[in-house]
Amino acid sequence: MKLLLFLLVFLQAYLVFSNRIDKAFESLNRKDYYTAHKLFQKSIKKQESISAFGLTQLYLRHDYQNLDSAYRYILISESSFGSLNTKDRLKFSKFQFDSLAIQSWKQLVSDELFEEILNTPTEISLQKFIDQNSWSNQLGKAILLRDSISFFEMKALNTSQLTHNFLAKYPNSIYSKPANSLLQDQQFEEATRSGMLSDYEKFVNDYPENKHYVDAENRIYELATKLADINAYKQFISTYPKNRNINDAWRQLYQLYMMDFDPAKFDSFQKEFADYPFIEELKTDRSIYLESYFPVAYNEKYGYINASGKIVIPAEYDEVGPFKDGLAVVSKYSKYGVINKKNELVVEFGFDEILDFNNARAIVIKNDLYNLIDRSGRIISSRDFADLFVFSSNIYAGMLDSHYVFYDQNLIELSAVEFQEVGLLSNGFTIVKQNNLFGLIDSSLNIKIKCQFDDLVKFNEGQFIYTLNSKKGLISAEGVKLTEPIYDEISAFNSENNTAIVKIGSQLNWIKKDGSKLFDLSMEYFPNSLELAQFSKGYAIYRKKGKFGLIDDKAKLAFKTSLDQIGKYVNYIPTVKDGKWGLIDLKGKIVTPYEFELIEDWNNRGILIQKNGLTGMLNYQLGLVLPIEFNSIKVFEEQFLIIIKGSKCGLYDFSGKEVLPIIYDRIQLFEKDCLTLFNENEFLYYFIRTKRFLKRTE
Repeated sequence: MKLLLFLLVFLQAYLVFSNRIDKAFESLNRKDYYTAHKLFQKSIKKQESISAFGLTQLYLRHDYQNLDSAYRYILISESSFGSLNTKDRLKFSKFQFDSLAIQSWKQLVSDELFEEILNTPTEISLQKFIDQNSWSNQLGKAILLRDSISFFEMKALNTSQLTHNFLAKYPNSIYSKPANSLLQDQQFEEATRSGMLSDYEKFVNDYPENKHYVDAENRIYELATKLADINAYKQFISTYPKNRNINDAWRQLYQLYMMDFDPAKFDSFQKEFADYPFIEELKTDRSIYLESYFPVAYNEKYGYINASGKIVIPAEYDEVGPFKDGLAVVSKYSKYGVINKKNELVVEFGFDEILDFNNARAIVIKNDLYNLIDRSGRIISSRDFADLFVFSSNIYAGMLDSHYVFYDQNLIELSAVEFQEVGLLSNGFTIVKQNNLFGLIDSSLNIKIKCQFDDLVKFNEGQFIYTLNSKKGLISAEGVKLTEPIYDEISAFNSENNTAIVKIGSQLNWIKKDGSKLFDLSMEYFPNSLELAQFSKGYAIYRKKGKFGLIDDKAKLAFKTSLDQIGKYVNYIPTVKDGKWGLIDLKGKIVTPYEFELIEDWNNRGILIQKNGLTGMLNYQLGLVLPIEFNSIKVFEEQFLIIIKGSKCGLYDFSGKEVLPIIYDRIQLFEKDCLTLFNENEFLYYFIRTKRFLKRTE
């Protein structure tokens, strides 16, 4: 009977608490937060997990939010969930209450806490979140943000002590690597701030493991040898025998001493520097310096042969260049380096391109950035340039920050004047651009014409075409205007009679190189007239009322018959009839039939003719120099003709005499009077003066 009474009391109490939980969630859903809070609080002693679960939801409601309370109750709900029996768990499942739901709300609480911190994040608030929310999905973000705030605050203050403290606090941070790198940077900067040689010496002693140890040794080398003369390298070798650059110093000393490569200097160098560590190299250099080496291809690689055809450097390179002053640029693995005649790598394969050496310097390119190296491969400047080129023998134009400045061969700034563009030096002058306007400087960097024109191009030696407000005129290199800017166009200078064609509106005229008119007569503009109306052999094409004729430089009409189409005078007049070209004389008499597709004066060397898609050449007396049977004829090195027939080419002189038969794939100049002849993946050499062939001997 007592047991029955106990069960009835327990059941009644259980129903009361269960009913209270139901009403609490109903109140929560009705947003009756006061009642819900009261009912959950009354139930928490008997039904702790579900009541705390409800209070968590209550405190997360935005209009009743208290994140600290929500955090506290979700932890209570989690910790007491294990004491619930199966029956209660099933009963309360209607409130979406189970262990997974608790974890979901636990994450939600953490998410809300994290979002609140993000409003004004600090290292302290984030650390607290990390300590108290180890389960949070936001933990990684919190750690990253904490480390980021700490790192960048520390970095802004930029002292090695603060960086050291950061690493001590967060040794496993994602920022530990950059912090370690920064610490070494700061140590290097703080220790060498004055830039004095003694500071770098002390740094090397104090921080042997620092990543800038090499930089410090290099800087010692730079400072100690900044004069870059023989005495500077001698002193360096004596003072810093353990410096990593000691061998380079010896080689620099040797290179400077042997700069002009006088064979007699080999002996004097050896006598003066008996302790030179590369004495065998010196002996070898002496023996092979005067030998000529020629690139050769075999086994799909490149090497070198000597003047006897013997292989002196095996074919192991993808590309090779000619030897100049004992060095050659070669490539492997798509990178370029430099070798000497002993096939020793003087400059490592680390560059995308290496240009030829010029006065013991070579421009190198890597990742689209430019620098200089000396003959030992030493990088001249610690700065890389967006562009760099040889301006004159010992002056370079280099681009930094989108502007060009001039430097000496050690890349020391010669002038602070900046230019947007710098042209190539020609006849002692260079066109430059500044503030979107063009001017002129000379080879000594003196401003000859200040940057004031919309454009400036070379016209003749010491003369330039300037553009101002879309009109053109002539100006001398000294800045004296030869004409006002009145022309729409000015042609290229014609050295045959020292004239140029000018255009104003639809009229053309000729001017002399001093800017004065050749004569007052004007003519009509026609397509390509700035080229076609140039004087040739004393005559120029003119146009009047849509018809063409010839005029001489005295304004005399040399050919009065009006023609529909005409070519440049070539001792005869090229004209067209029924779509074909022929030649007539000044009296209108036909001297060649109208059967050609092209007739034109060719470089004052003869008359180029074309028929049925093939090309030939006449002299000015209409004698056949080359028959009309070639695909192409090109001038080669100003004294020969490259003749192309089918897929092969040969070499002729301007008289039509064969120099080399038409059997080669390609012909190019190697050096001086030596040609490289390519044929079927092999090549040989031909010496023009001696008419000797050279190829690899097995």
